[in-house]
Formats: sequence, structure tokens, C-alpha cells
Amino acid sequence: MKLSLNLLSRFVQLNDIEPKNLAERLTLSGLEVSELLEADQDLDKVVAGRILKIVPHPNANKLSLTEVEVPGQILRIVCGAKNIAEGDVVPVALVGAVLPGNQVIRSVNLRGETSEGMICSERELGLSEEQAGIMHLPQDTPLGTPVQELWGGRDVILETEATPNRPDLLSHLGVARQISAILNRPLTPPAVNVAEAEPEAAREMSVAIEAGSGCGRYCARLLRGIRVGPSPLWLRQALTKLGLRSVNNVVDATNYVLLEIGHPLHAFDLERLSGPAIQARRARPGEFLTTLDGQKRALSGGELIIADAERPVALAGIMGGQDSEVGPGTSSLLLEAAWFAPGEVRRTARLAQCASEASYRFERGTDPELGLTLALDRAAQLIQEIAGGTILRGILDAYPVRQEPVCLSLSFLKAEQVLGLPLSPARAASALSRLGFLVEPDPAAGKFSVRVPTFRNDVTIEEDLIEEIAQVLGYDQIPAILPTVTLASPLPDPRREFLRACRTLAAGLGLTEILSYSFMNPQDLDRLGLPPDHGWREAVKIRNPISEETSLLRTSLLPGLLAAVAYNQRRGKDHVYLFEAGAVFHPRPGEKLPAEPVRLGFALAGPRDRLDWRQGKKRPETDLYDLKGMLEGLWQRLHLRSGDGSRHDCAFIPEPFPFLHPSQSLAVTAPDGRTLGWAGALHPQVQESFKLKTTLWLAELEMERLYSYHAPQTALSAFSRFPAAVRDLSLAVQEATLAGDVERVIREAGGGLLVEVLPFDVYRGEGLEPGTKSLAFSLTFQAADRTLLDDEIKSLHARILERVQSEFGARQR
Repeated sequence: MKLSLNLLSRFVQLNDIEPKNLAERLTLSGLEVSELLEADQDLDKVVAGRILKIVPHPNANKLSLTEVEVPGQILRIVCGAKNIAEGDVVPVALVGAVLPGNQVIRSVNLRGETSEGMICSERELGLSEEQAGIMHLPQDTPLGTPVQELWGGRDVILETEATPNRPDLLSHLGVARQISAILNRPLTPPAVNVAEAEPEAAREMSVAIEAGSGCGRYCARLLRGIRVGPSPLWLRQALTKLGLRSVNNVVDATNYVLLEIGHPLHAFDLERLSGPAIQARRARPGEFLTTLDGQKRALSGGELIIADAERPVALAGIMGGQDSEVGPGTSSLLLEAAWFAPGEVRRTARLAQCASEASYRFERGTDPELGLTLALDRAAQLIQEIAGGTILRGILDAYPVRQEPVCLSLSFLKAEQVLGLPLSPARAASALSRLGFLVEPDPAAGKFSVRVPTFRNDVTIEEDLIEEIAQVLGYDQIPAILPTVTLASPLPDPRREFLRACRTLAAGLGLTEILSYSFMNPQDLDRLGLPPDHGWREAVKIRNPISEETSLLRTSLLPGLLAAVAYNQRRGKDHVYLFEAGAVFHPRPGEKLPAEPVRLGFALAGPRDRLDWRQGKKRPETDLYDLKGMLEGLWQRLHLRSGDGSRHDCAFIPEPFPFLHPSQSLAVTAPDGRTLGWAGALHPQVQESFKLKTTLWLAELEMERLYSYHAPQTALSAFSRFPAAVRDLSLAVQEATLAGDVERVIREAGGGLLVEVLPFDVYRGEGLEPGTKSLAFSLTFQAADRTLLDDEIKSLHARILERVQSEFGARQR
């Protein structure tokens, strides 16, 4: 925010302090001053002069020759403006002056005539961008007076950066209060004396607040008989150097009070309002409002607005409407000052995609008490001074629930401990009092009772009061002493360590970890081909999403993985192996917060290996067995065990999932049959909807279920010193029979002496009956305490064969 040192000096005496030193003190108190600018520094040689004579230029029809009197000399100046007359007092830039825009004034020859200066317009002095023609000064202005003295003399502008929690520092009065506290100098608030007249305002108009609208207080004053026109010079200059443009005297007055006191105001043309009442309420679906920026805005319903009897007339706390805009024909005003809930203003501004100086302050919080009425009266008084008119008696005030000040308790001892410096109770009380806090000491209890002013909505706990004391004293006064603390090591979280191990192993398997947003596009659920009753469609909706594409919390890692693969493929990457570990969100009936299970997702696309000179471009494509092998490897390397303590691999059971290919869709299960997740190939239609170039192999596992098979300690067993015996078993089975089911039965029948079962061949064709296939397994038998006899092995082999024949109708080949 830009602050004028001249305006600050009206509230607190600053004549004896250098701007640089003031900026340093403010920064040390928590308000960063990022830049100091000397306003009007180039206008030293722009003075008041009187036009004595005007004659046409002999060589140019559009130019005039003037003689201008300044103290001690008569200047001949060539001028192209037509709004001048003999006797006018005007600003004259002498030779050597430097105008805004780095325009240097020199003695020049214009069409054969010498011009010894320049008669200036407001645009050339940086006062206005819209008004053309020469600027006229009051006739009684002493000649030779520097123009910068006409609007208060030279000034210094401070660029400050207030933190979001300090809306009280977004005004000159608020910063002056801070300066008053840190310099221990008295604060002089702006003098307000409203000259009211009959009739009573309540007879002409009423104000109301709709319940639940988000408006806590709505006040207004009525003014009649005003004259809208240009603002006086001092006001235009004050707004210009603080970064605002001049509009007219009424609007300029409200903007000036905004910068001065910090509470936003708005002026309505009273004659253009329908009905004898104005109301703060929620917008209704289908309503429209054309705001001052010329945008016609369709209101979806629920926005916080100001309305008359017929229509919306303003986006509350953000921007007024064109239909009630103050213009040249305005003679009566309704001057508004209100308090709107910060969250409601922020929500409405986001829905309407509209922001302003007012919304910037309302979103951070304003003062519903003294600051509101002070700004309203100050603006009414200022408008009357510069626009005339009558202020009707009384304030229209709707204030359903009064906001009571927050009361806190502050311990002397705690303040010393937190700040790390000796602090007397009197010094602490003085610091808080100078900031506007009401302090009542309780020496017996070693505490203060502190009432927080309503303009300090950021102070809610005892530590906030201690911070205020530190800011007044200056952070540089706190000694740099390292605190003595006892650090306790956090308790280990086995689930976090397990998740870290999963991520490490996934990276070791050749996958790259990604981190995607926890949001989801509702259209992703349709592109995945999910039926209407699918569980993933029960997603948590975000109230104020940044965009429609991020309006739901994700119910699966799949959309993020698909987006990442598509992003890489669009940029020429063919080998894309990705994984992500993160939470998904599912609403819980009757619960305020959703469940947040953590899942581990995989996405494999393209060739199995990166480009390698040894194999050229003939690289095998990734298939289901690559994905299956990774999941089995994850299970084995994590040393997971089923409920009976066995270390058998996880299994893959055919099960349809709507987003996977019908013939390559699997449920991933533990050896005991419990489902861990899903795996398979992406459905071709889903692949097309996400614009993916190649087949995508995917999996998603439930980390909590995976963790339930985690053994805190890995059991080790000694190697057998006795030889192993290997036998092959070839079986003819029905085509629908799964090799995994056959392997499971073989393990069960083989018992403890069967230490390894490896499938090594699948055959279909000549020598087999139609509808059958051949599965071949390598069986390894071994005992830990002896060498197995051939008869023992034959007996086990026969038992296994009998079991698979019984279970599957298998025939040995």
C-alpha cells in the first residue's frame, strides 16, 4: 500500500524524523516498508503565473503566443490550448523543470517563435489522465508559488507490505496508530463534525439485512442537494500520488476516506434506487447486475449483494452497479458503510471473478464498530465540504447482533519468557494501550486483563498480545539468545516406515514417483466408463473450487496417473513407468470428515526397456506379466506373510472392472484370499478418451490391507544341507482353468517338503483335445534334516497328481 508522509503527519507528529529512519522503525515493528519515493520531486520549477497577453502565432493557425508573468520576469510561451484567457492564473513550467514522464522543459523555437517555458495541463502534471486543456489555478494564488505547495508541499510516499492478518495497517490512520505506539507519541484521529439538518433520514429511507446473508452491520447516511463535479486540486493530487485516479468529487471523497481511515464506502444515486428501502441479501438464481466496470454479471444464487426493492444494485463489499452510479446529474446520495463477513466477500468475489480495493480490505476484515461509523461520518462531512448539500439527520443502522470485544488474560511472567527480555508490567501495559487495547492490571495475580479493540480481529490468544508488545518495542530489541529446550525423538510410526519402504522398492523396480493433485475432474469419472452406482462416484465436493476441473477430491489415484502418462507421451516419451503413493477420499455417512485411505498406484506404458544400443529399436512392449512381476516382487521384498505365516506370493484372480480391458482385468489378492487391489490393462475406450497412445498397464493397492500382512520382524531359516530333488509335472486341463489355482493346490498337496513350485510352460495345439491346454510345473522337494528317498518323492508326486485330478479333472501328460 502507498502511504503519504504528509497525511500520516496529520495524525502523529513526524516533522523531526527522517523518512528513512521512520521506514526502518516500521519494518522492525512488523510492517515492511519496501520503498521510499519522493513525490513531486520534479515540480520545483513549476510555479503559478498570470497570462497577460494572448495573440495568434504568425506561422501556425493552432498555436498562440502568450506573455506570462512570473515574479521578476515576463515569459513568452507558445501554447496550443484553447481554454485560456488573459488574466488566467495557470501553472507554468520554467526552463529546466522536469515533468512526470521525465519531460525536460527547455527554451525552444516553435515555428519561428521562441518559447521560454510551458503552460501545463493536469495531464502534464500527472494529476489526471482524462481531463484535457490547461489547468486553472485560483485567481488569488500568489504568483511564483510552487504548485506543489498548493496541495500540501513536497511529500514522501512509503510503499508498505502489510501481512494478510493485519487489515488495520491498510490505512493511514492504522499505520499512524502503529507509529504512535512505537515512537510513543500522541495519536490525533481525524476531526469529524457532521452538520445535520431536517428531515430525519429514517423518514426517507430504511435499511435491512436478510438473515444469514453474511452482512453483520449495514449503515447509511442520506445527502440531498449536492453538486457533482471535479474534485478540488488537493484531493485530486492526494489520490493521484497514492495510485488512484480522480472520478468526481463524491467518488473521490469515498476513496480518500478509504485510504485515510481504512473502511470501504460506496455512494448510490438515491434517485435511481427503487423503493424506500435498501437491503443486504443473497442473490437469487437468474438475477443480473451490470457493475461499474461495464460487465454484465449473471448471478448464480447465493452471492452477497445489495438490492433495492426491484433488483441488485451492488456486489456487496466488491463493486457497485451502473444503474445506481453517481454521475453529473446526481443530486441526492445514499452513502453506505457496512461490515461483511470476510469469507462471504471472498466467496462472492471468486464466483463473480471480480476484485477491488474494497474487497481487498473486506476479505481481510474491517471494524464493525467505531471504524465503520467514523468513516461514514468523515465521508459525509467531506462530501458536504466539496460538493455542498444537506446531510439528513441520523444514521440508518441495521445491526442485528452487536460484536463484542474479545477479552484476554496476559501473564507478566509468560510475556518475559516468550520475549526473552526483562519486561516491567508498566512497560507492557503502555505498549498495548498505545495500540488501542484497554488494559486493566491485576498485580496480585501477575496478570493483565486486556480488551481487544474491534479493529484488531487478528488478536485472539495470549501469544498475540505478546507479539504486539514485541512489535512496539521493536524486534531488534529482543536479544539473540538460543533457547534451552529438551528435544524428544518422535515415536516411530510403523505405517509411515512401511509406506517409505514401498516407495523405495517401487523406485528400485524402475518406476518414477509422481505427486499429483488430490483433486479430480467430475468428467474423469465419465471418461473412466464408471456406472452410475460405482463407489468412486461418491466423491467429496469442494465448496469453492478453483475451477470445475478441481471440484472433487479424488477417490482413486487413477485419474492422476493417466494425466501424467498422457503428459509424458505428448512430449515424446515412449517408456513411461510411474507410481504414486497418496491418499484418496471417501465420504463417511454421519461423519464431518471423509475417510482418507492411502493407496499405491502403478502405470506402465510403452517398451519394457529404455532405448539401448545393444537391441536398437526392436524393444519388446510392456505386458501384463511385467506388471504382475512387479507386484509379486513388491510382496516378496517386503517379506509379507499371510495369516498362517506362510510366504506364498499374492494371487491374481480374474474380476471385471469397468475401466479395465474385459479379458485383462484382475483382482490382486493375498494368499488367504483377501483382496488387496486391482490390476490390468486400461480399457481401449478409456485409453481413447484420455488420448493415450499405447496400451497402459495399471494397478492400485490398498496400503492398509498390504500393511496388515507386514511382519515387524523377518523370520530367518537355515539353508538345508541336504540335496534337493526336482521333478516336472505336465498336466492337461480345461482352457478355463487358471494356472494360479493349480499351483495353489499343488502347494497344499505337497506339504512342507515341497519348497518351490515354478510354472515353466503352457502349450495348446496338436496332441490335446479341443478346449484344453497343457500346464507344466517344476517341483522342488527338499528336507531340512535328511536326504529324501526316491520312494518319498514318488509318494508326494502321486499325492499331488491325485489332488489335481480330483480338483480339476487334470490328466498327466
